Amino acid sequence: MALLRVPHGAVRHIVRRRHLRAGSGRRTHGYFRANALAAKGTTLADAYNAWTTFDLASLYTVPALQGRTPARYGGAIATGAKTASLATTMVPVNHLSTRILEFDRGDGDDSHACFAATLSLTVTIPAGTQSKPVFWWNAGGSAPIQLSTSGNTAVGAIPWDTCKWPANAGYLALPNASQNVDAADFAVSGSLTVDTSNPTSVIAPPAQIPTLTPVVPVSSLEVAPLVDVAGSELLRLAAGEHMIRLLVESSGDGKLHAMLGGVDLGSPTLRAGNNDVRLALPASALSALRRAAAATKSVLTLTAISPEGTETGDSVTRRVVVAKPAKTKHAH
Repeated sequence: MALLRVPHGAVRHIVRRRHLRAGSGRRTHGYFRANALAAKGTTLADAYNAWTTFDLASLYTVPALQGRTPARYGGAIATGAKTASLATTMVPVNHLSTRILEFDRGDGDDSHACFAATLSLTVTIPAGTQSKPVFWWNAGGSAPIQLSTSGNTAVGAIPWDTCKWPANAGYLALPNASQNVDAADFAVSGSLTVDTSNPTSVIAPPAQIPTLTPVVPVSSLEVAPLVDVAGSELLRLAAGEHMIRLLVESSGDGKLHAMLGGVDLGSPTLRAGNNDVRLALPASALSALRRAAAATKSVLTLTAISPEGTETGDSVTRRVVVAKPAKTKHAH
């Protein structure tokens, strides 16, 4: 918002007019100030409203006048942590004076999550006061927000949240820029709309730490997973079994290529973690095993390969023993 600057020459003109008219009793000081400002292309009401904004945010160049906390009227108004309407507050203000309301974010409890919100304010302006209400959040770098005035109503939508801010508050200045209207009652109402989909915090996120190390390109080549087969190294199958069942732990996605002697049992898929692997034994493998002696052992070789089969990892072996069928007794 652009502040109205009162020309320095206008100030000298006001002082000179007041000196010439002093003691006459025929005009008020406000009269001479208004005429002096009119001669410089502005009005006393505009100048007073602009100064109110300037003073609210302590926009002075003198260090001693900067960073002052506005003097509030009445108690602070807590806006709460949920979507709700605010109670109407009546504020009486005399001519060429200002009263300020304080608005605190949240409900005073900093233990719950907080969210972004919008604080909507409505000011019913008393007739004749020529008021231009203004709002200011007293954080560093925060500029005053001029409420939009139409007739005797001023409204504003203020970016807000439901966090507890121990060191900051919002201030609504209600200037009475008239020269003769006293005890003018301003009616201030409002509502809070909370956006629960947008969590926020009083503490800003830390700045990103720059990365000074060079970026190393990563190869896109596949890698075969590491596998571990649970259980004994000797697998015993009953004569009627047609399947080998294994519990295989894999470090990542891939496949497990199984060979029983010279017979290919396939390559079941592996996922990261534990896998229940089942290898069906073809008739040719069972026939070869059953023709061997009961103590004959066949080697089961398990080899990890990458998902697309382009990379081969280490192999794990187990020995398989297949029992002969029980002999049938013939009657004599």
